[in-house]
Amino acid sequence: RGWTMDSVDWKMKTHPVSGIDGRLSLFNFRTGGLLLEETRLAIEQDSSGVRLKGSIENDNRKNPNRFTATLDGEVKKNGFSVLTDFHDEHHVTGLNLGVKAGLEENGDITLHLFPEESVIAYRKFKVNKNNFFTLGKDNHISADISLMADDDTGFKISTPLGDSTRDVTISIANLNLNELSSVFPILPHLGGKLSCDAHAQWIADTLSAVAQMDLRDFSFEECKFGNLSTEMIYLPNGENEHYVQASVYAEQQEVMNVEGNYQELDGGSIDATVLMTEFPVKLFNGFLS
Repeated sequence: RGWTMDSVDWKMKTHPVSGIDGRLSLFNFRTGGLLLEETRLAIEQDSSGVRLKGSIENDNRKNPNRFTATLDGEVKKNGFSVLTDFHDEHHVTGLNLGVKAGLEENGDITLHLFPEESVIAYRKFKVNKNNFFTLGKDNHISADISLMADDDTGFKISTPLGDSTRDVTISIANLNLNELSSVFPILPHLGGKLSCDAHAQWIADTLSAVAQMDLRDFSFEECKFGNLSTEMIYLPNGENEHYVQASVYAEQQEVMNVEGNYQELDGGSIDATVLMTEFPVKLFNGFLS
């Protein structure tokens, strides 16, 4: 798989009374252009549950991806929690976000984000205090999550009150892709601002969805694409079939349209027509070497 490492040290002990006690140390792990100099993971168990602590330290000046990242997690009988933290080479916090999950007696699973002032892609976000995302045992979804920054960057996911179906709306506003890709070194180098609105609804296990996405001043691996946008529709169209339609715009001019039907049977298939109208071939530059 193209993985290399200088050394690895792994010690794991299990006992029917004391539980699990393990340590993993990995030095100079390489995959592609990514180098992780020192990676450590510790697992401990006691009567309350299992605790995990992980860290990655990249501080060699020759390493193009210098950062420090930590993970603190805990698994208990009725849920788990995990907190991630990322600091770049200048010791600036790029990510500080946690998730708690609880398993209710009725089988529902509820997620909560914390802390109330989190950091995502170097932006400080205020998280609504009583945020939640619940996935019911019957696949019913209920949610109210809002993350808002001072520069109008935001993320929201919500469902109608008293909804008897599964109805979800997701909104992303002014997400800085350059900062996001710098926090996650495995991502390609991106640039620009992303905004997106999506609405999905399930009725009797039949999905309907509409979405709109806008990219302003978008770039991919230093190749500039400009302003791009898409509109997508996915609607029921008879038994085991959905109508699919999508349009792609460059600088507010439609350059491609896809329209057809998706069949769920036999592993799924799509029969669609793709129409390109004066498609700007410079959009391919970012994917060519």
